[in-house]
Amino acid sequence: MSLPEPPFDPPPPAKPQRLKRGDYLILAACAAFAGVLYYRLAYAIPYEWDWSAVPSFFLYYDEETGYRQNVLLVGLLNMLRIVVYATVLSLILGLGLALMRLSAQMERRASSPRAADPEKPN
Repeated sequence: MSLPEPPFDPPPPAKPQRLKRGDYLILAACAAFAGVLYYRLAYAIPYEWDWSAVPSFFLYYDEETGYRQNVLLVGLLNMLRIVVYATVLSLILGLGLALMRLSAQMERRASSPRAADPEKPN
């Protein structure tokens, strides 16, 4: 017993699209912007970052309680918590929507005359 064919024809293969003059202008503008940004960051700003101050924004020492979380660590943990919640929520919603979409197709396939007799042409 073979599976019935889908009730639609596959779309024709897409033609490869060529870049147009406007596309080249946009690419050139993006490249020029990236070049100017690189130049400004690398040569025009004479500031060198002092990385020795950064660890104190993750943890600090309190005389009464010992080491405590500071703003960067609290922000990082909150961001990771939001990422986990969003991932779980999107997994639940995506799986639910996909199952609803597939179940509607399966009902249509099961109720079609072609699914009952795949050898019989329409």
